[in-house]
Amino acid sequence: FRSNWLVDPATGDYSSSIRSPTGIASDPALTAHGVDQAKELGAHLLTVSPPIEAVYSSPYYRCLQTITPFVELKAEEVQRQTSASSVTVAGATNVAGETVSTQSAATSIRPESGIAEWYGAAPFEHPTPATAEVLKPMFPRYDETYRTAVVPAVKGETIEGLYERVAAGVGAIID
Repeated sequence: FRSNWLVDPATGDYSSSIRSPTGIASDPALTAHGVDQAKELGAHLLTVSPPIEAVYSSPYYRCLQTITPFVELKAEEVQRQTSASSVTVAGATNVAGETVSTQSAATSIRPESGIAEWYGAAPFEHPTPATAEVLKPMFPRYDETYRTAVVPAVKGETIEGLYERVAAGVGAIID
């Protein structure tokens, strides 16, 4: 569950009665219940098979907030595996002699605007997510070196445009 915002259709001014951590009215934080749900999701994602190998997220605050519990749990898991390993010249091996990665793409969050919020077409500019400089201190596992493959149109897009953007974003993630 998330809080919401209002937009004046004549001016494009966004407003919210709840202050956003990023200062962007259309970028609210999760509610307390949403935070609990994110923790439940994180625990569940840790159990999926095959395991998650990389994490891409919309760069909006609530989306990063949703995936962070999983990424933190995954980092703890990787750290435990690494700690239980003996280091060799080739890398790390566990007690069974299996190679264990000391890093995982699933322990960082790659911000991909191709899968971000949809704003309908409008005669005004829509808000954009906060910058990496704003988000990195709030989300230490935010990968500020990742460059998004797709950038949404600043004046929004039609539903067909949304489909094209998401297809391009997912295609770039897969490639």
